[in-house]
Amino acid sequence: MELQHRVELINTLLVEADQRMTILQHALAAKDISQDESQHTEDEALKDEHALWERTRTGLLELRTFLETIEQSERQRGVS
Repeated sequence: MELQHRVELINTLLVEADQRMTILQHALAAKDISQDESQHTEDEALKDEHALWERTRTGLLELRTFLETIEQSERQRGVS
């Protein structure tokens, strides 16, 4: 698979991660407005999910950097 295709796939996943985090941020903001004690567990679940999407995004950015570094190394060796 070509680097460009890999990067496009990662970029697509990054867009999804950004969208999910935005949705969760809006949900948390809306819950802050109408806060009651019974919603505490749901708030924690939303925060946990948001944190997981943040970790996913960070991992994808790191993966993209790794793939670009590998591609550069392969080019220097004349592999690709």
